[in-house]
Amino acid sequence: MSTPDRRALVDRGHGCLSIRRQCELLGVARSGVYRPLRAANDDDLGLMRRIDELFMAWPFLGSRRMARMLGARGGSTASGCGG
Repeated sequence: MSTPDRRALVDRGHGCLSIRRQCELLGVARSGVYRPLRAANDDDLGLMRRIDELFMAWPFLGSRRMARMLGARGGSTASGCGG
């Protein structure tokens, strides 16, 4: 069973088992139960689509080269490297 499926099994109104104990039994992190899911916006989806296209064309490229290629096409990226 996937993590989102197990997370959906947590019953906040359960009288006998606390949320902490339910999470422990299901093997899910409590932070995932309390934090609401964030919906992806159109900019994020467009960037993910572009990353997927580049990766499918050149699967051997590293993250720095991929960030440079995305930046050359006008996308804003943060590669995580200090340069």
